[in-house]
Amino acid sequence: IVDFEDMKDYGWARESVEKLVELGMLNGISKSSFAPGLNVTRAQFAKMMCKVFGISQSNSKSSFDDVLADLWYSGYVSGLYNSGYIAGVSEHNFEPDGNITRQDAFTIIYRILSDKGLCNNATSSASYDDWSDVSDYAKDAVSAVTTMQLVKGDGGKIMPKANMTRAEAAVIMHRIYMEVKQ
Repeated sequence: IVDFEDMKDYGWARESVEKLVELGMLNGISKSSFAPGLNVTRAQFAKMMCKVFGISQSNSKSSFDDVLADLWYSGYVSGLYNSGYIAGVSEHNFEPDGNITRQDAFTIIYRILSDKGLCNNATSSASYDDWSDVSDYAKDAVSAVTTMQLVKGDGGKIMPKANMTRAEAAVIMHRIYMEVKQ
């Protein structure tokens, strides 16, 4: 049984974290700490998506100058990039240590779900107070993941440009695993 000491204020994410750790899809930052409030980096999110969707790592050389072959995340980034699921922050940079925004995470999830025929392709605009903050490129993705209830928002807001936390990522991964992959 997983018992992270820092999950006390994250009851809404506890079950998701425990299940994903049990399945080997997520790890804590130590035996006693999950760090649920820490932001997820772009490299960490790439690994999470490969794990939850069963996407193979790629040994091919990355097309990004800042993703070197000997780094822990290079296979995950290359696997997602070669499948067309992720893009860089520019043509030559992925920015692996940069935080991933919620709308960028939703966009990656949407691309994977759509490619695998697992998305219901919802196109209605979501009814969130901050819907106007969603970037145009992410509107279909945000609409789809909210319609599928993989993301539920908080207090009437979707917070598209906020950084995704480890707890939020765990909950979304768990919902994908339980609702979509099963």
